[in-house]
Formats: sequence, structure tokens, C-alpha cells
Amino acid sequence: MNAGDPGPELNLGLLCFIAYRAMETRVMDAVLAAGFDDVTIAQARMFARIGPDGTRLTDLAEQAQVTKQTAGFLVNQLERGGYVQREPHPGDGRPAGPHHAQGSGGGGGGPRGGGRGRGRVDPPPGQERYRAATARTHPAAGDR
Repeated sequence: MNAGDPGPELNLGLLCFIAYRAMETRVMDAVLAAGFDDVTIAQARMFARIGPDGTRLTDLAEQAQVTKQTAGFLVNQLERGGYVQREPHPGDGRPAGPHHAQGSGGGGGGPRGGGRGRGRVDPPPGQERYRAATARTHPAAGDR
């Protein structure tokens, strides 16, 4: 390879991956700057896959291409942090998939480590800051 040779051309898949990682880095930087230093990139990737009506753990694992045990571990961490909650399936009481934590928007302070099926978990203090930080780097995220 000569000094003036640009080298091999990057393929479309690699270019898309580079752009995705750059966007992901910007979002995580904004989340950290907003004070959410307890969320890892692996947790954020799992959190992003939870639908507005919740998502079963097996579906999360499949979407994230990880084992059910890994998905369960990440969801447990998010639940302990107050970012998600688990509620029983409305039809038969089986454990349902995680939901994004909802609440009155108050100061938080509710149980941060509630077990499965115990009802709602108050959002952690500053959840609105988290949404605002995400919305700055990805405007559609602020609409949720």
C-alpha cells in the first residue's frame, strides 16, 4: 500500500455500524451528563427494546440476540434502579415482561427494588431529565 493509496473501500454495512455507534455514544454521553451514571450501555440497549405496553423477557432476549438469562439479569438491574417494573400478566397472572416505570412525575423515592408483580415502582428522581437528555440527541424519544 502506498502513502497516497486510500486503502480498501469501506462497505455499506461497516459504514452503517460506524454511524450507529457514533449515535449510541452521543446518546449515552447525554444520559451520563444528565446524571444517570448507573445505566450501562448493555442496560440501555435492553431498555430501548421494551415496548410501550411491556415486552416479554423471551422476546427481549430474541430481539437483543442474547440468552434469556442475560436478558433477565439486565432487566433485574434496570428494575433495581427503578427504570422498569414487572407486573403480572393481566390474563392469567404469569409474570409479564418489564414495562418502563411510570408514575406521577413526583420526586421519586418509592421502592427501587420491588419484586415481581408488586405493582408500580415510582420513577427515580430525575427521570424527566433522562428523557430530556435522550430527546436532545434523538428527538423522537421525547415523544414517549
